[in-house]
Amino acid sequence: MRLLVLSPHRDDAAFSLALSLKRWSAAAVEITVLNFFTRSSYAPYVPQGADVPAVRASEDARALRAIDKRIRLHSLPLLDAPLRLPIDFGSITNPAVFAPVPEEVERLGRVIQRVSRSSLVLAPLGLGEHIDHRTVRDAAVRAADARQLAFYEELPYAAWTPESAQRERVSEMQHRLRVSLFPARQHSRNLRWKSRVVRLYQSQIDDRMTELIARYGEKYAGAERIWAPRHDARWRALLSDDM
Repeated sequence: MRLLVLSPHRDDAAFSLALSLKRWSAAAVEITVLNFFTRSSYAPYVPQGADVPAVRASEDARALRAIDKRIRLHSLPLLDAPLRLPIDFGSITNPAVFAPVPEEVERLGRVIQRVSRSSLVLAPLGLGEHIDHRTVRDAAVRAADARQLAFYEELPYAAWTPESAQRERVSEMQHRLRVSLFPARQHSRNLRWKSRVVRLYQSQIDDRMTELIARYGEKYAGAERIWAPRHDARWRALLSDDM
């Protein structure tokens, strides 16, 4: 089985899915993480003048190796929102200010189509309303077959998004895809291990945010939650307790 994980930035996959990625890779799932917006000038915890893209690339590679060395990593050299869009940094999570650009969604959709053949696709839900996350999500919805596509809850945004708002977003995706999505919890309980992985992204988060991300799984009894097509046997197999 092949799985393509769409990560808007160099950290979203590990923050949100470290436990699941470790479990699936151990079960011989062929996993590829595809990073999109990797050219950034933002890294709050690095010295002034540091090569931010290089620092973030190094952190991401170390973290994914710590999860499982068999995970494949591909990165697109795309500018993140503050560098490519006419938008100020404070508005990147405000949907009332800026919506995904249709031409960009279409272009990224073609990329996803090209690399996702014969793979299941796991995309961000767009929690937190970050414009880059919404762009990748919309490109995935445009590109993937409805039963090929499932969604993950992005961290740290999910930690401060009410359950009602998360369910509302899932309902939106069900309506757009015309499929029924079910919640599956990938149990591990190894939240201390996840904390160590998350802490490798030292340029992006402090200790408080590290623990917030790692401990979010306590909400699901030590799990990460995936929203997948209810009637697809491939997703059922991947998300079963026997995997």
